[in-house]
Amino acid sequence: ASSLPMILERNPEQADKILEQLIEMSHLAQKHIRALIAQLRPLELEGKSLSQALEIWFPDYCNHNGLKGNLDIRLQQDLPDALDQQIFLIIQEAVANVAKHASASQVSISVQETAHQYSVQISDDGIGFDRETSRNHSYGLSTMNERARKMGGELEVTSRAGTGTRIRVNIPKFQ
Repeated sequence: ASSLPMILERNPEQADKILEQLIEMSHLAQKHIRALIAQLRPLELEGKSLSQALEIWFPDYCNHNGLKGNLDIRLQQDLPDALDQQIFLIIQEAVANVAKHASASQVSISVQETAHQYSVQISDDGIGFDRETSRNHSYGLSTMNERARKMGGELEVTSRAGTGTRIRVNIPKFQ
């Protein structure tokens, strides 16, 4: 960007190409910054249940990132605050990964409650990935896995290159 005035003087045709690249890079940077800011704000939960927070946050996040979202929440009662927060953060991380890496057009979130467990599923129609080759670069997946384990649950990731990705978290109910 700082060399653009000099390039404009010497070679205006090249300056147009550089300007286009700068615009594209700034849009991408803005998208990434929005994703990072969204990850830092579990403030959406302040005074709200997980359902209420997701109903506000998810459509807004999808709008900002050009995604079509589908949200299906079937909880019989509000969850304990600690569980709300961990599930919300897992969902935020998963959806941020979709926005950053999946080249997806759709993302779906399902939060279900049965007699013995809570089940959270995030799926997309993106490019997917090969878990073996991506294992060393999956900080987000390892963070989600740690959060699930803290709640006594487990994380399951299903993905292959070209098939989209599904993340499922099952958390047992403790009496």
